[in-house]
Amino acid sequence: MTRVTLISLIRADKKQSRPEEYNSAMPSRRLLCLALSLLFTVSAWPQSTAEETLRRANESYAKGDHDRAIQEYTESIRLEPNYAAFVGRGNAYDDKGDHDRAIQDYNEALRLHPSDAMVLYNRGLAFANKGDHDRAIQDYSEAIRLKPGVPEMFNNRGQAYARKGQPDQAIKDYGEAIRLRPEFEQAIYNRGLAYEHSGDTQHAMEDYSEVLRLNPADVGALVDRGVLYAKKRENGLAIKDLEEAVRLNSKEGSAFYDLAQVYDNQGDYERAGANYTEALKLSPGDDAALLKRARIYLMKLDYDRAIRDFSEIIRKNPNHTHALEGRGIANFYAGPIKEAQQDLDTAVRVGRGKTTSGTFAVGAKGMEMTFTSGLDPYMVIWSYLARTKTGADAHIDLKTDDLKKNSEGLDLNKWPGPVIQMFLGKTKPDDLLHASGDDPRRKCESSFYVGKYHDIHGKGDEAVTLFESARATCPAGLLEKMTAQAELKQRGK
Repeated sequence: MTRVTLISLIRADKKQSRPEEYNSAMPSRRLLCLALSLLFTVSAWPQSTAEETLRRANESYAKGDHDRAIQEYTESIRLEPNYAAFVGRGNAYDDKGDHDRAIQDYNEALRLHPSDAMVLYNRGLAFANKGDHDRAIQDYSEAIRLKPGVPEMFNNRGQAYARKGQPDQAIKDYGEAIRLRPEFEQAIYNRGLAYEHSGDTQHAMEDYSEVLRLNPADVGALVDRGVLYAKKRENGLAIKDLEEAVRLNSKEGSAFYDLAQVYDNQGDYERAGANYTEALKLSPGDDAALLKRARIYLMKLDYDRAIRDFSEIIRKNPNHTHALEGRGIANFYAGPIKEAQQDLDTAVRVGRGKTTSGTFAVGAKGMEMTFTSGLDPYMVIWSYLARTKTGADAHIDLKTDDLKKNSEGLDLNKWPGPVIQMFLGKTKPDDLLHASGDDPRRKCESSFYVGKYHDIHGKGDEAVTLFESARATCPAGLLEKMTAQAELKQRGK
């Protein structure tokens, strides 16, 4: 974040910005003279004391030595309480993360000069830094009232509104900042973010593109536009933006992660895996990237590496249902099956105890909060399939009893509920195949799970035919495409 300061210093940050009249292009001497002109007029500076100490403090602050600057500003204040030293020390405290002390110093500066728009702006930034966006908005608004022509003030107030979840008000402020300075890159970028968060992807795309017209090397805009292209399934354009982002900044972990997801969605698992690995090098604790890479290994039938990654996630979170399910499926094909069953049963048990979403609905007592179970029906299906491969519960009826128990509370009329109904004997396999219609995902899953039904019931030839159909027709990225390949590989096909 950046702030107005009384010396020549600016930090690059897209979210907060410094008014142009206080930017690094201005000579430090001019800024220092401006500061000194606002000091007490009732007494002269003690020569070579407070003034000289303030000069040294400003130099220390400009070098980034905040601790030394604070000492020197404090000494300047001791020698002669002065506005410039309070502002400078406030800036140093805020940079160090001590926002409360920064605010105290800005308060002292405002006591000496109550209508100083720039100090109000700095205090607003300190409030924003500590998460008090309401107070930040109050200070920014008063600063704008006093000095309405500064675009950075509108940009920062827009950021505060955005963080309060008010994108429409944020967009309005960013627009005013851009009106005041049409090529204000930071405000254009921030407005793009606000448009995106409000669901207006078209205007977001236009703003990101304008940022890149002004600055083709803006990595943030490249990443964000690339993600929007990916959401529109314009994968070629997404890859072009994201590849350029990682070329410009090889330390941009989010770009590697987003690029990996585009390749993942295309079924290019080699490139996807390589980019997830790069993302993990930069953020070793990123469980989302680790989970994605584990899934990539699973899709490539590289069970050992998949199990290794899933196990690392489970080591940190023993109740991570998706990692338990993934490791269970990997062990389903790599063995031992007992471990597969244990993981899948645990995923079902943990999932049943979770709630994933809450919504208000009209109930018997008026508006009530209702929760949806976090149990994934696919976990129930795979837990059942694991049991069918074990020697325990030899009779299929006993295994379907477990399936019936595990599926309690699920809506079996909603996909993939009909798959469970087939395994429970309530739906015929052929009816399930016909009911999938033209939906490519349902056709894929129906082919695989009906194939497993025939496999369980000893109809190997019918099973192979359906596994081959799933392998040939399943969209890239679907788990059942991989499991069909695994089934056929086990049969040497």
